[in-house]
Amino acid sequence: EGSELPAGHIQKLRSIAVRAEAFYSEGIETWGWKVARREIFARNPDGEIEIVVARGKLPENTTGSDALPVIQKIVIDTATKKIGEAAAKQSVWWTFYHCPDHEVKGFRGMSGRAINAYPIVEGEVTPTIDLADKAMWPLNLKGCIHEFGHALGLPHIGPKPGLKRGNTLMGPINKAFVAKWPDCADDSRVYLSEASAAMLAHHPLFSDRPETQGSSPSPITLSNLSFKEADDGTVTVSGTVTAKTKIHSAIVLDTSRGFGDYWARPYRAKVNEQGEFSIAVDEPFDQRKGSIALYFCQENGRNSGTGKREVLTGDYIEIQYEGASGKREFKQLETPTKRTRKKRGGKQKGMQSRL
Repeated sequence: EGSELPAGHIQKLRSIAVRAEAFYSEGIETWGWKVARREIFARNPDGEIEIVVARGKLPENTTGSDALPVIQKIVIDTATKKIGEAAAKQSVWWTFYHCPDHEVKGFRGMSGRAINAYPIVEGEVTPTIDLADKAMWPLNLKGCIHEFGHALGLPHIGPKPGLKRGNTLMGPINKAFVAKWPDCADDSRVYLSEASAAMLAHHPLFSDRPETQGSSPSPITLSNLSFKEADDGTVTVSGTVTAKTKIHSAIVLDTSRGFGDYWARPYRAKVNEQGEFSIAVDEPFDQRKGSIALYFCQENGRNSGTGKREVLTGDYIEIQYEGASGKREFKQLETPTKRTRKKRGGKQKGMQSRL
């Protein structure tokens, strides 16, 4: 409240949003899905992305990351008064804060909301620039769009080395990626993983539906779950899954280093008309002991392991393994462990995204 807005903030925010729209739609289409709605941000009558500016005063003792939810509430309350409660309830929110006279830091994304610090740095964001382009590091373009991915319901999903396509959007930050894989220091590419694309393929923002279909979760029944390991260490996860809503994909995340790991490798397979799936986990686990998470993607836009929570990315099925390659034993847990049981999203009826 009372601080000057950064020069050119409208254009910069619009350019970031345009790059995000292009990245997500092109990433989904890369894996064979059709995108019905490429422009996911609300537009004004002139066709330009609508930016809502909100001002407020933060309590003196609210600093650091503790200020983030306070800022988001101020922003969303202000925007709701402008656009109306009906539109607000159907929105996914992306907030950029600028608090030069108050100690605020951090970023966050979940449950239909994302928040980032406004990037007060030079740099032109074009609709086609690579997210890991060195010119974009100070602006933190990948990080901004990464947090918006959480708002859309995506968990952390890392790159698969065998693909040789660079880093993933929901994977590690640029510096961490380069530090672990020095040979990729000059690789500016960032891609949307196949698992992320499957999770977003029927998201209401991209499928042009006014809201996620169904007023309650669709319980999932899993049967005939089996694991077969080949001599080369490849593990085939197969089974049969049924629900009231059609399930189009099964996804395995290697969470052996802990759920939420930025390096978790993804594997996706189609679920056929009979509900059968078979996923080849073809890049062997690094540890003798760990776990994998199993998700199912429904055509109503929900991604869930058990259907117990009404969220786009909800509960998952956790499977623990132990033993050396070729001799691993797998065990499905009844519920995710406390260590891994984290809320990875929230109820969303995202008809439009708003800045």
